Amino acid sequence: TTTTVVRINDSQEDVPAHTTPVGATENRRICSSPQPPTAHVLVPISGSSSIRNRCHATDMVEEGNVSIPSLEVDSAGVEENTRAEIEASCSDHSVVAQSVLVPHDSAHETHSASTGLEDQSEMVSSRLEIINHYRAQDGITEDTVQYLTQKTRQSTHKAYGNGWRHWHLWCKQQHPPCEPLNYDVKTILQFLQDNKDFSSTHLNTLRSSIASVFSVIHSDKPPIAEQSLIKDFFAAKRNSEVRIPTEQQSATWDISILVIYIKQHLSPTSTLSLDQLQLKTVLLLCISIMWRPRSDIGRLQYRDIVLKRDGLASSIRIHARSPKESQVKSVTLGAIEDEDLCPVKTTYSFVTKTAHLRESLPDDHTLFLAYIDSPQKLPMSVRPTTVANWVKEALGKAGVNTKDYQAHSVRAASSTKAVELGHSIQEVKKHANWSLNSNTFENFYYKPSSQTSSSTAITNSIFSSPEKRITLEAEVESTGISLGTTTNTNVDETKAKN
Repeated sequence: TTTTVVRINDSQEDVPAHTTPVGATENRRICSSPQPPTAHVLVPISGSSSIRNRCHATDMVEEGNVSIPSLEVDSAGVEENTRAEIEASCSDHSVVAQSVLVPHDSAHETHSASTGLEDQSEMVSSRLEIINHYRAQDGITEDTVQYLTQKTRQSTHKAYGNGWRHWHLWCKQQHPPCEPLNYDVKTILQFLQDNKDFSSTHLNTLRSSIASVFSVIHSDKPPIAEQSLIKDFFAAKRNSEVRIPTEQQSATWDISILVIYIKQHLSPTSTLSLDQLQLKTVLLLCISIMWRPRSDIGRLQYRDIVLKRDGLASSIRIHARSPKESQVKSVTLGAIEDEDLCPVKTTYSFVTKTAHLRESLPDDHTLFLAYIDSPQKLPMSVRPTTVANWVKEALGKAGVNTKDYQAHSVRAASSTKAVELGHSIQEVKKHANWSLNSNTFENFYYKPSSQTSSSTAITNSIFSSPEKRITLEAEVESTGISLGTTTNTNVDETKAKN
């Protein structure tokens, strides 16, 4: 058998000696015996389980044998115990047979015991970690797992990650706590019910966040969105909320306001600073190609701008690598007569004057640059949100109410103006890369002014002057038509001789 030396910091005088095999405890000190160690020691009434302060309970049985399974092995103290056995001849140490005590420093043990739980909890709270972990368990290689994450855009990953953390936190706050990875439709329904005050769009994001994980770890079960309880909840949500369209959703502003601002304050092009030239290029592209200022224009890469020129710039072809449509979209523009408002010539001037600033930038750098005129900082790729802020600031200076209309409203204002000027809706949709098979443009972007709307035309025809209407009041005959066999209802129609 092995023996373990009890390490005590006190001197021999502090350890009272007794003539009995095992003495009593006093002031939580170990009482030793001058005789050689025996195989019989006292055992706590509740076994050998230790409490948080690593001390045994004060209530002890009077006599008994050591229960080996009740002892706790101290792997961290093996080295020190071995060293202590060599020094066992020292009279300042007391020996207990066949036992191992908890080490003085419990910090390492506590940390190592909790690290696994913390890592597991962190994985459960991370949506992508869960998905990647389960795919790896299915035998998919690490490279393939990482490649599959590109199925979803980074912005969607971020939104779904926030939604999953919301779900995970809610599960842990329940009494008793719920397991976030369990496929339980009623629990998901209660989660949505507790968050019903959010908008339908946000609730749908929460649902999609959970569904994106469950589609991987519970691939053998029906999708969350197809469960009848979940469908009923969203139907009830749509019926219970009254959403009055905002000003931006109901109408748009006249794009001529922004065109006049560019003509008056950002012309001629040759006299502009780099900052002003860059802003003018952004605005003219937003107006002419009708793409999203933030996610499309703000992410344009310099290498995707193709200029064709014969002496002067004659046309430009622009490609968007990562649009929301999930497919590369392109547009070709030709030069127009008014050079101060020509997007092709303005873009050509901007690219030419910033060429020297791009020499040290990576191949995938953006067309528009941050710190382009700063003497203290080097130019770098711009953030998409920064481009949107530039557009919004310009709208405010031009006179557009930016409380109601954000940068994205340029898309609706420009496309609506094109239709009002005589271009067909199909032509505008094709030019701006809207799907020809959907009604996205008609439902969300086409907002004709009150004077050109069909409602105005209908109202005008109703209230037109009486002399211009055909009343056919003279020489009218009435013919009766009997409907049914038992209960006849007479319906009259009029016929005019002329």
